[in-house]
Amino acid sequence: MFLTIHHKLIIAYLSVIFILSMYDVIFHFLAVSLHLLFESAEYCLDFLVEHLLETNARQTELIVFYVLVFSIGYGVYLLIPHCYHAIRKNWIIQRNQTLEQWNALPNSHKIAWWFFLITSSGSWVFLT
Repeated sequence: MFLTIHHKLIIAYLSVIFILSMYDVIFHFLAVSLHLLFESAEYCLDFLVEHLLETNARQTELIVFYVLVFSIGYGVYLLIPHCYHAIRKNWIIQRNQTLEQWNALPNSHKIAWWFFLITSSGSWVFLT
């Protein structure tokens, strides 16, 4: 089924309300998942460094720490420009499509959208 921009906006708006209503649960789930992923990668790297380089626990911790800092820093350095341009390009396309469809709406539909937005936002604030 093909979704129009209006359906996409409603889905996005409801998703934002859902995320804002359950931000603590979502944030906790993401934080725990990332922590477990990081700890498992760190454990594997500890094991690998300790057996390949035959180091003690303290030396292994330092080597793994600096390897992880370098890896994460380099990955962020490579991803930021690509992500910025991709997000900006997508945002400009979505903005132009939304403005075109908004300008094509009759005034009565525009007023109905504003009433929907104000009513649903007020209801959400009142209920939370």
